[in-house]
Amino acid sequence: MDYRKMGNSNILLSEVSLGCWVMGGDYWGGADDNDSVEAIIEAVENGVNFIDTAEIYGWGRSEEIVGKALKGRRSKAIISTKVWRSHMHYNDVKKACEDSMKTSSVCG
Repeated sequence: MDYRKMGNSNILLSEVSLGCWVMGGDYWGGADDNDSVEAIIEAVENGVNFIDTAEIYGWGRSEEIVGKALKGRRSKAIISTKVWRSHMHYNDVKKACEDSMKTSSVCG
C-alpha cells in the first residue's frame, strides 16, 4: 500500500480509502452489517487506513459500523467524517462532531 502525507501534517493516508456510504443502509439497498464490519477489518488489515463516513450515511449507522469494525484497531485507521449541510453553524458543527465520536464509539 502506498501512503501520502496529509498536507503539512505528519499523518500518512493510504492512497486507497474505504467509503462507507452503502454501509449506512439507506442507499443502493444497503449492506449486511456483518459483511460491512468484515470488509472494514479486511481493508485495515491490508493497509487501508483511510476510512470515509458521514453523519448522514444511514443517520449515523455507517459510523456505528465503523466503530464496531475498528474496536481494538483504532490506532490503525484515520476516520474522515462529514457534517451535513444543515449543520454548518459553529455550535451545530461542534455537536455533529461530538455525536459522530459517540456514535462510532472509537473516539469518545
